Amino acid sequence: GSDEFLRELADFIGRQCAGEAPARAADGLLLTNGVSHGLELALSVFARPGDAVLVEAPSYFLAVGIFEAHGLEVVPVPTDAQGLSVDDVEAVLDARGPGSRPVRFLYTVPAGHNP
Repeated sequence: GSDEFLRELADFIGRQCAGEAPARAADGLLLTNGVSHGLELALSVFARPGDAVLVEAPSYFLAVGIFEAHGLEVVPVPTDAQGLSVDDVEAVLDARGPGSRPVRFLYTVPAGHNP
């Protein structure tokens, strides 16, 4: 986006999130064309084929497809009424053997879970 738009967006976020610590500087914001574009950018920088990603089960099907297209092992983690089960994340990580692919990401949807 344009510098002017990013400054306006940073100001808006600062007003809406008073008392929180969001990215309030325009240079701390990155605009994408949606979740798929954002995931593509993040994966191209931080993931390599053969890495693993933990995902909520169930999860956003397009995200799972993007992970698989990048050659990532998709590892489901159970959810409950509160969302992602942190205890199950620990159990899944503990159960991965020494020869397992490295886990690079945890993909979660903090609001509006699937389904």
